[in-house]
Amino acid sequence: MKESAYEILDGFNIDDLRAVYELAGAKAIKDEERCPVTFDEGVRILDVAEEYVHHIQDLSARRAHPLDIAAAALRFPVWRQPFKNCNHRTGYAMCRQVLELFGYELCASKGDITEYVFSINKYSYSEKEVREWLDASTRLR
Repeated sequence: MKESAYEILDGFNIDDLRAVYELAGAKAIKDEERCPVTFDEGVRILDVAEEYVHHIQDLSARRAHPLDIAAAALRFPVWRQPFKNCNHRTGYAMCRQVLELFGYELCASKGDITEYVFSINKYSYSEKEVREWLDASTRLR
């Protein structure tokens, strides 16, 4: 299973990020927040969005630990803000996708997850610090 998860992430591309972003935006609209519905409306800096994709691909190609990839998936959009809105939701959605691919699940409460995700840029957490939080907040299914 682990190798097939890496193979999926090796092929991760801008269209996959587009789908994750649009799902995160649709959730925000459902929750009555203001987020653009489409990737093209929501992207603020396309080069940064592409850098995000390449970062995930690179970690996968190096066969980094799944929690390192999930930490990068969560932190990058929160920290670099490639989108006008929904950066936190997109990072969280990508993190969840990576965790699920590798057979992990978050075991922290919804409130603790929300608080942590919003604290990433507030406290300038590094990928290493996000990884440490994931170590304490996930379990294998």
